[in-house]
Amino acid sequence: FERWNNLSVLLYDVLVWDLVTACSAWFQV
Repeated sequence: FERWNNLSVLLYDVLVWDLVTACSAWFQV
């Protein structure tokens, strides 16, 4: 369970970071 939890947290972190970078790039244009 711990390993899956770490994986899901990592995936969520990557998705959030991707969304943040996409939003910042969108507003910079």
